[in-house]
Amino acid sequence: MRLLLFLILTFSCHSFTKADDIKDFQIDGYSLNESLLNYYSKEDLKANWKHEKNGYGFKSKKYFKFAFEIKDRGLYERNIIIYTLRKDKKYKIQSITAFAYYPNKIDKCYDVQLTLSKDFETVFPNTKKEIFEYNNKHDPHGQSTEKDIIFIFDDGSEAGIACLDWGKKYTKQNNSEDHMQVFLDTKGYADWLKGPAYK
Repeated sequence: MRLLLFLILTFSCHSFTKADDIKDFQIDGYSLNESLLNYYSKEDLKANWKHEKNGYGFKSKKYFKFAFEIKDRGLYERNIIIYTLRKDKKYKIQSITAFAYYPNKIDKCYDVQLTLSKDFETVFPNTKKEIFEYNNKHDPHGQSTEKDIIFIFDDGSEAGIACLDWGKKYTKQNNSEDHMQVFLDTKGYADWLKGPAYK
C-alpha cells in the first residue's frame, strides 16, 4: 500500500499497476503497442509530425516522433514524446517518454533516479535490471553524459529512468537543460536506439 501511494503521488502522470507484461503499464494514459488513432485523427498526427520534424534528432528515419502536452502534471513537465513506426498505418506506440527537468542540478536528478529505481524493482519484480553510463551521442562535442537504469522484460521490452547531463557547449548552442526521462520502449525500439538510430 505504501508503494502504491508513493507511485500515485510521485508518478502522477503514470498509471502503474503490478504486472508481468509491459503493456499493462501506462505513462500519461498511453500504453505500448496501442494505436495513437485511439486518441487522435490521422490529420492531427500528420500536423504534429510536421511540427516535430526539425527536432527529430536521429539519422535513421525508421520512426515518427510525436510530442503531446502532458495531461496530468506532477513530477513531469511540458511534453510527452511518443514514437511509432513510419510504415505502420495504425500508428502503434513503440516508445513513450515523460520528462522532469533539473537545470544545473544533475545531482538532484541522480538522487530521484535512485529513489525511483528502488520502487521500480518492486513494481517490476520479474525483470532484469541493468545500469549504463555513457557519452550522449547527440552531443558532437563529447561533453554530455547519460546514466540509464533499465528494467528489461522477458519479451525484450524495457522500462527505465535516465538522467541526461548536457555539456556546456551543447547547452549554450541548444539551450538544453539537464533532465530525467522515464520511458517505456518495445524491444524493437530499444534495439534501434542502441545503434541503428544514429546510422
